[in-house]
Amino acid sequence: IAEAAAVALRGGPPYDVEYRVVRPSGDVRIIYSRGEVAWDESGRPRRMFGMIQDITELRRAEDELRASEARFRTFVDHATDAFFLHDDQLTVLDVNRQACDSLGYSREELIGRHPRDFDVNLDEAAIERLAQRVGAGETVTFETRHRRKDGTVFEVEIRSHQFKQGKQSLRYALVRDITERKRAEQRLVAQHSITRILA
Repeated sequence: IAEAAAVALRGGPPYDVEYRVVRPSGDVRIIYSRGEVAWDESGRPRRMFGMIQDITELRRAEDELRASEARFRTFVDHATDAFFLHDDQLTVLDVNRQACDSLGYSREELIGRHPRDFDVNLDEAAIERLAQRVGAGETVTFETRHRRKDGTVFEVEIRSHQFKQGKQSLRYALVRDITERKRAEQRLVAQHSITRILA
């Protein structure tokens, strides 16, 4: 603080500092201080004036928010389903690690894309129907197929819902690879058909 004030008194910029103070009780507070120097006609410092603000609670809230966001990111990244966050035009805003692993793209490659870039069954009519249902507040669950970066295709089940963040409408999609489930269903159908033939 003394150094910042000295620089201001030598003609430097206004000082703008954040520092900690320890009260006699041992309580630590975070203080924000800003000050300026007023000069007389001859260019000498005439007075220094400024403000001091206790911003302890603000910094604690910011730390808690960062910790909460880190916990959420960890939770989302370790989810077994792929997670996609879209804007109201269905542009991908964010994805988790599983989305990247399942499609073979990096997070940076997926952000900014549209589902039609990797959804085999998604045409404009399907997009419009889904958008109307999700926009009406419905949680929509449907099956489709996704194409990986290497061109291979796999079966997925998607659960999508819209929510508001401030004035912005956002949509999330939880995507589950159901390839094994589909194969199991096909085996059951085949076994049932064979049983009927033998009966």
